[in-house]
Amino acid sequence: MTYNVANWHKKYVTLVLITFLSTVSFADTLDVAKDASYSETRACTENFHGVPIAPDAKYCQSFDGNQPVSLVYFSPNPVTEVVSFYRDTGGNYTETTTVQSRIVLTPSDANHRLIVSQDNTGTQVDILVFN
Repeated sequence: MTYNVANWHKKYVTLVLITFLSTVSFADTLDVAKDASYSETRACTENFHGVPIAPDAKYCQSFDGNQPVSLVYFSPNPVTEVVSFYRDTGGNYTETTTVQSRIVLTPSDANHRLIVSQDNTGTQVDILVFN
């Protein structure tokens, strides 16, 4: 029996992303004590740990603590325009998978992931930075 390490890695990353997405999806229904030093809504900047943020980003909420760190923001643009923005930034993003209508983009250096999804009148972008 052979063990495919690359396949295991893809399954692991997919599991982490699904866990992250399900947590974010139910975040508004959970009653969780908030630690201001861990999670903070802040003004959106041009980038987050070197990852570009769309110029029209609103409601940036970062989770800066131990790695991985993440940031969630809203864009009034449709999903297709947000995906085009990231592809035009030069990060060589590829669409690695689509999970529950959420597009997962992976850059060529694979140090972060972007999860892009429709959110009522615009798009939600989740940035997950591994290192």
